[in-house]
Amino acid sequence: MASRSRADPGTGSGPPKYPGTFLLAFREAVAELNWQIRSWTSQLVECADDKGLNHRVGLDTFYERVRPSPREEWPALIAQLLRTLSSQP
Repeated sequence: MASRSRADPGTGSGPPKYPGTFLLAFREAVAELNWQIRSWTSQLVECADDKGLNHRVGLDTFYERVRPSPREEWPALIAQLLRTLSSQP
C-alpha cells in the first residue's frame, strides 16, 4: 500500500452538512437585512445586525425550519427568522 504525503488529507470528511442552496440563501437573507457576517464555522454564524448588535445563529435550527419549504422561499424565511433575533431584548 502506498503511503500518502503529509499534505494529503485522505478521505472521511463526508458530504457537506448543508446544501449549497441553503448557504447561499442564508447569505442572501443577511445581505437583505443589511447585517454583517462576523465569523462562520461549520454550524454557527456570528452576525451583527443593522444596529450593531451581535447574534450567534445555529445553522441546524435554521436549516430544520426552512427545509420543508420550497428552496426559492428560503431567503425570505431565513430573513424572517433573523428579524425575530433582532427584535428580542
